[in-house]
Amino acid sequence: MEIKNHSDFNTFLKDINFLKLDGILASLKVSEWRTHSVVLGELSLQYGWASGGAIINGKLNGDGNLVQIPLNGSCKVNGKKLLSDSVLVCVPDVEYIISFNDVHDWMNLFIPLQVVQLILKKNTISENNHPNGVVHVGNDTVLKFKKILQEIFDFVEKANDQPKGMPSNGKVQKEILAIYESITLQPTVIEQTGVGRPIINRTQIMLLIKNKLQTQSLDNLFIEDLAEAANVSGRTLRKIFMEYFGISPLKYLTIYKMNAARMELQNSDPTKATVSNIAAKFGFWHFGRFASGYRNLFGERPLDTLNNGHKKTNHS
Repeated sequence: MEIKNHSDFNTFLKDINFLKLDGILASLKVSEWRTHSVVLGELSLQYGWASGGAIINGKLNGDGNLVQIPLNGSCKVNGKKLLSDSVLVCVPDVEYIISFNDVHDWMNLFIPLQVVQLILKKNTISENNHPNGVVHVGNDTVLKFKKILQEIFDFVEKANDQPKGMPSNGKVQKEILAIYESITLQPTVIEQTGVGRPIINRTQIMLLIKNKLQTQSLDNLFIEDLAEAANVSGRTLRKIFMEYFGISPLKYLTIYKMNAARMELQNSDPTKATVSNIAAKFGFWHFGRFASGYRNLFGERPLDTLNNGHKKTNHS
């Protein structure tokens, strides 16, 4: 088993297998993230632990399907709560917005395409009808899934090796695939809308907002700009943000700009750049408030980020 410890959030995201992710920190306890990876026959498993809340955008980046089982922490996927009786099923060509509100951990199971196709064929399920997103599978199924996967990680961690010698290796793989097969028979959780109201495609709205954030200069970007880009009222915008992330659009925008400023600080030369100039570049004109908010979010002063980022570059 490969165990990795990270002190940087973005490095941690890059280490998550079979998913192409980008995201922002929303809260932080300590600057620590971990992943444990195991290969079991045709299946790939990964355990992850994160030291704070985060808002993550991502797509499946592999030839197959992925099932994520949250172990703790409140989680939402495209605005839908991932409850204790549910899992997240990721399929190709679909973008997911995942938000955690605090310290959390999870386990991922990746199933290669040829195995997925055999299961779908066996149950006469078309690929178009494969469940996608949040899927209610029942508490018993989730608990059984967690138990089997946790036993695998515990065994391999004690053996300090890949699970070549794991007792009944083939049997364990069959048990996992049997649970996955039961998941494929479940319907996806459908977004509910109020009677008589026009249906609002919230996922499309979030993609429009994401595009706005990535294409407009952040020093002159405000909540009104996000509402205009999404073609919704300020009230609707707030409702969607509360549904997706549990925070207001203003707090989200502030956190987003803070994370962008952090990346700039990490990649800048302290002999040529200043914290105040970088802060202003992202719309933070009151340096004292920026420094205080930055330290609360990332656990260090912005000047430390600037200096440490330069040291890492020189030593790499």
